[in-house]
Amino acid sequence: MDENFSGKQVFVVDDDLPSYQLIEELLTGKKISLKHFTNGKDLLAEFSRGNNPDLIIMDIQLPGADGLELTRRIKSMDDSIPIIAYTSYAMAGDRARCMESGCDEYVSKPVDLDRFVDMIIRYLKN
Repeated sequence: MDENFSGKQVFVVDDDLPSYQLIEELLTGKKISLKHFTNGKDLLAEFSRGNNPDLIIMDIQLPGADGLELTRRIKSMDDSIPIIAYTSYAMAGDRARCMESGCDEYVSKPVDLDRFVDMIIRYLKN
């Protein structure tokens, strides 16, 4: 039976539509409210309106923005929001850089789908 996370909101910050659609498909049936951002400007504008999610899934390589810098800025505004770095550019040292910027988890594409969903659910249960 699928778990129900009504009232839980996840921001997905990724300029790659297929990556967002994969997350959307993985979480179908769990009643999670997803909000998609393709750039840091829109994400920060949402925060300035006081709309803070329960979890952020953050692509590290965004057009015109650095996901690590966005993570630092978000954590400076509200360090209680967990952030999962979600990147296709897995290079030596990336995990350490993500964790140093304030990310709570690091996942590289292609992702182990079951592990990824379990990670998301674990953060939404807390």
